[in-house]
Amino acid sequence: MPLRAVFGTLDNYAGATPTDWRWTRKVPCRLNMADFEGPPGNAARCNAARNASSLTESPAEWVARLRGQGADIDIWFYEGGAHGIFTGPLHFLTIDWPGRPAPATIGATEEARQRLLRDMLAVLRA
Repeated sequence: MPLRAVFGTLDNYAGATPTDWRWTRKVPCRLNMADFEGPPGNAARCNAARNASSLTESPAEWVARLRGQGADIDIWFYEGGAHGIFTGPLHFLTIDWPGRPAPATIGATEEARQRLLRDMLAVLRA
């Protein structure tokens, strides 16, 4: 089963700066936890109890590591897209994040949404 991580090229949601892109972001392991309904992923070795003072892999690093192990995985980037590509029009916002204001570009252009939809359907139909 192919896995495609999807990012809008404008996805800076809750970043430290307007160019703190989600696919490059790392967070402290102490904040990382496994989803109760899915595999542990990097939370198996990076969580509040194990390596708490280290940082997680970024999504881009995770994809590269798994691809190197032979997984059918890739990152798709969409110009004109941000966090939540299908949530509506593109909005450049500042949100209240714990302890600081943070950039939060959300949504996408209609063109970006249509490109993503076409790409997803092509994989599903293959």
